[in-house]
Amino acid sequence: MDKKYELVKEDTIKLRGSVLFRIRALKTFGNVEKGDLGAYIQSEDNLSQENLCWVYGDARVFGDARVYDDARVYGNARVFSNAEVYDNAWVYGNAEVYGNAEVYGGAQVYDDAGVYGNARVYGDALVYGDARVYGSGQTPLNQKENNYAIEKDGAINKEKYKALIAVFERALNQASSGKGKERHDPDDLPFSEQPIMKIQRAVGPGFALGQALKKIEEASNLSGIDGVPDLLGAMVYVAAGIIKIEEDHIAKNKE
Repeated sequence: MDKKYELVKEDTIKLRGSVLFRIRALKTFGNVEKGDLGAYIQSEDNLSQENLCWVYGDARVFGDARVYDDARVYGNARVFSNAEVYDNAWVYGNAEVYGNAEVYGGAQVYDDAGVYGNARVYGDALVYGDARVYGSGQTPLNQKENNYAIEKDGAINKEKYKALIAVFERALNQASSGKGKERHDPDDLPFSEQPIMKIQRAVGPGFALGQALKKIEEASNLSGIDGVPDLLGAMVYVAAGIIKIEEDHIAKNKE
């Protein structure tokens, strides 16, 4: 393969116990000229030799993190652990992406924002300010244009949405305890490895979404409050369907 950059062995820094190398372009591509110096990476596994991806300025990419396709990381940004930045995504400013997080599509993470855990930020999402996206959070929205839950500093206004949050928490509690746990998680497995997800991977997301519709229909045949447990169960099935759909999307983008 014709390499587009090399590691500059004479220009290194140490970060969190790892040695990182400055990169230098071996040819002109995109807005990078042959001979341009980039930022610091730990190894060639961190930055693809293909397409237009690049790490600029004082950015750092290390650990098992990967930047590929036409993605850009620059400024003082940090991408590390097992994080991935790809497609046409940008990470810049003082932003950090780490853990098993993924930033892709046309998403941008910047300012002092952080994306971590198993979070996925994609589409035209803009994560900025002091915002934090973490756990299994999904952010497909442009925060500047869809500001219903995101305040100007990037934080979710939990007080404004406490009633909605309470319903989500009840669905989670129902799935993780009592009969819900006995039925779906007798072996105390992570949600991603429970039967609800394994069956989907075998037959597709239609399974979970079909089960959600069944629960909704059952709830409609009950009177009032008696149907709430079935509706909460439907929420869990819908969430499982979303997880599978996004797993398929990520797998397709990596092909």
